[in-house]
Amino acid sequence: MALFGRESEGLQASSSTPQPQSQPRREGPADRPSAGRVQGPGEPTRLGAGARFEGRITGDTDVTVEGSLDGEIRLRRDVTVAQGGSVKGSIEARRVRIAGTVEGNVQGQDVVEILPSGRLIGDVVSPSMVIADGAFFKGSVEMTGTGGGR
Repeated sequence: MALFGRESEGLQASSSTPQPQSQPRREGPADRPSAGRVQGPGEPTRLGAGARFEGRITGDTDVTVEGSLDGEIRLRRDVTVAQGGSVKGSIEARRVRIAGTVEGNVQGQDVVEILPSGRLIGDVVSPSMVIADGAFFKGSVEMTGTGGGR
Protein backbone atom coordinates (compact mmCIF):
# COMPACT_ATOMS: atom_id res chain seq x y z
CA MET A 1 0.00 0.00 0.00
CA ALA A 2 1.39 3.43 -0.93
CA LEU A 3 1.17 6.41 1.37
CA PHE A 4 1.01 9.72 -0.52
CA GLY A 5 2.28 7.93 -3.62
CA ARG A 6 5.48 6.64 -1.95
CA GLU A 7 6.50 3.01 -2.03
CA SER A 8 8.55 2.30 1.05
CA GLU A 9 8.70 -0.81 3.21
CA GLY A 10 9.04 1.33 6.34
CA LEU A 11 5.87 3.23 5.53
CA GLN A 12 4.04 0.07 4.49
CA ALA A 13 4.97 -1.74 7.67
CA SER A 14 4.00 1.14 9.93
CA SER A 15 0.73 1.77 8.09
CA SER A 16 -0.43 -1.86 8.11
CA THR A 17 0.93 -3.10 11.46
CA PRO A 18 1.19 -0.89 14.52
CA GLN A 19 4.74 -0.99 15.89
CA PRO A 20 5.55 -0.41 19.53
CA GLN A 21 7.19 2.92 20.12
CA SER A 22 10.70 2.78 21.49
CA GLN A 23 10.50 6.34 22.83
CA PRO A 24 7.73 7.96 24.85
CA ARG A 25 5.20 9.83 22.74
CA ARG A 26 5.79 13.59 22.77
CA GLU A 27 2.75 15.70 23.47
CA GLY A 28 1.92 18.58 21.16
CA PRO A 29 -0.01 21.74 22.06
CA ALA A 30 -3.33 20.12 21.07
CA ASP A 31 -2.70 17.24 23.52
CA ARG A 32 -2.10 19.38 26.60
CA PRO A 33 -4.98 20.48 28.81
CA SER A 34 -5.27 24.25 29.07
CA ALA A 35 -6.32 24.31 32.74
CA GLY A 36 -3.53 25.32 35.04
CA ARG A 37 -1.15 26.08 32.20
CA VAL A 38 0.32 29.52 31.61
CA GLN A 39 0.35 30.31 27.94
CA GLY A 40 3.23 32.13 26.35
CA PRO A 41 3.03 35.21 24.14
CA GLY A 42 2.80 33.08 20.98
CA GLU A 43 -0.18 31.10 22.24
CA PRO A 44 -3.34 33.19 22.55
CA THR A 45 -6.39 31.67 24.16
CA ARG A 46 -9.01 31.32 21.44
CA LEU A 47 -12.77 31.23 21.65
CA GLY A 48 -13.37 29.56 18.30
CA ALA A 49 -15.92 30.44 15.64
CA GLY A 50 -19.29 28.90 16.42
CA ALA A 51 -18.56 28.72 20.16
CA ARG A 52 -20.77 30.62 22.60
CA PHE A 53 -19.60 31.60 26.05
CA GLU A 54 -21.32 33.35 28.95
CA GLY A 55 -19.30 34.68 31.85
CA ARG A 56 -16.05 36.43 32.70
CA ILE A 57 -12.60 35.89 31.19
CA THR A 58 -9.67 37.03 33.32
CA GLY A 59 -5.95 36.35 33.33
CA ASP A 60 -2.54 37.07 31.95
CA THR A 61 -2.77 35.77 28.38
CA ASP A 62 -3.77 37.08 24.97
CA VAL A 63 -7.35 36.22 23.97
CA THR A 64 -8.87 36.04 20.51
CA VAL A 65 -12.67 35.91 20.26
CA GLU A 66 -13.87 34.33 17.02
CA GLY A 67 -17.18 33.14 18.45
CA SER A 68 -19.67 34.84 20.76
CA LEU A 69 -19.09 36.06 24.32
CA ASP A 70 -21.81 37.42 26.58
CA GLY A 71 -19.95 38.74 29.60
CA GLU A 72 -16.76 40.62 30.33
CA ILE A 73 -13.06 40.32 29.58
CA ARG A 74 -10.41 41.64 32.01
CA LEU A 75 -6.85 40.85 31.00
CA ARG A 76 -3.34 42.14 31.54
CA ARG A 77 -2.55 41.23 27.92
CA ASP A 78 -4.20 41.78 24.52
CA VAL A 79 -7.75 41.09 23.31
CA THR A 80 -8.68 40.63 19.66
CA VAL A 81 -12.30 40.35 18.56
CA ALA A 82 -11.88 38.71 15.16
CA GLN A 83 -14.06 39.35 12.15
CA GLY A 84 -17.25 37.37 12.78
CA GLY A 85 -16.66 37.40 16.54
CA SER A 86 -18.84 39.29 18.98
CA VAL A 87 -18.68 40.47 22.59
CA LYS A 88 -21.65 41.79 24.56
CA GLY A 89 -20.05 43.23 27.65
CA SER A 90 -17.08 45.24 28.80
CA ILE A 91 -13.46 44.68 27.78
CA GLU A 92 -10.43 45.79 29.77
CA ALA A 93 -6.98 44.88 28.43
CA ARG A 94 -3.56 46.24 27.50
CA ARG A 95 -4.45 46.43 23.79
CA VAL A 96 -7.88 45.87 22.26
CA ARG A 97 -8.30 45.17 18.52
CA ILE A 98 -11.83 44.98 17.14
CA ALA A 99 -12.51 43.42 13.73
CA GLY A 100 -15.87 41.96 14.80
CA THR A 101 -18.63 43.45 16.96
CA VAL A 102 -18.44 44.77 20.51
CA GLU A 103 -21.44 46.11 22.44
CA GLY A 104 -20.01 47.41 25.69
CA ASN A 105 -17.43 49.74 27.16
CA VAL A 106 -13.77 49.22 26.30
CA GLN A 107 -10.71 50.22 28.29
CA GLY A 108 -7.25 49.85 26.81
CA GLN A 109 -4.11 50.51 28.83
CA ASP A 110 -2.11 51.13 25.60
CA VAL A 111 -4.50 51.37 22.63
CA VAL A 112 -7.99 50.55 21.35
CA GLU A 113 -8.13 49.87 17.63
CA ILE A 114 -11.25 49.43 15.50
CA LEU A 115 -10.34 47.75 12.20
CA PRO A 116 -12.24 48.35 8.91
CA SER A 117 -14.67 45.46 9.56
CA GLY A 118 -15.06 46.38 13.26
CA ARG A 119 -18.14 47.70 15.06
CA LEU A 120 -18.05 49.20 18.54
CA ILE A 121 -21.07 50.49 20.40
CA GLY A 122 -19.85 51.73 23.75
CA ASP A 123 -17.52 54.15 25.46
CA VAL A 124 -13.72 53.98 25.22
CA VAL A 125 -11.10 54.92 27.82
CA SER A 126 -7.53 54.71 26.53
CA PRO A 127 -4.42 56.83 25.95
CA SER A 128 -4.63 56.04 22.22
CA MET A 129 -7.41 55.11 19.81
CA VAL A 130 -7.33 54.15 16.14
CA ILE A 131 -10.47 54.06 14.01
CA ALA A 132 -9.84 52.67 10.51
CA ASP A 133 -11.73 53.76 7.40
CA GLY A 134 -14.95 51.75 7.19
CA ALA A 135 -15.12 51.01 10.92
CA PHE A 136 -18.29 51.78 12.90
CA PHE A 137 -18.11 53.50 16.29
CA LYS A 138 -20.92 54.89 18.43
CA GLY A 139 -19.94 56.16 21.86
CA SER A 140 -17.61 58.52 23.61
CA VAL A 141 -13.82 58.54 24.00
CA GLU A 142 -11.83 59.57 27.05
CA MET A 143 -8.14 60.01 26.27
CA THR A 144 -6.24 59.18 29.45
CA GLY A 145 -2.76 60.31 28.36
CA THR A 146 0.38 58.21 28.51
CA GLY A 147 0.69 58.22 32.28
CA GLY A 148 4.16 59.78 32.00
CA GLY A 149 3.52 62.15 34.90
CA ARG A 150 3.26 65.37 32.88
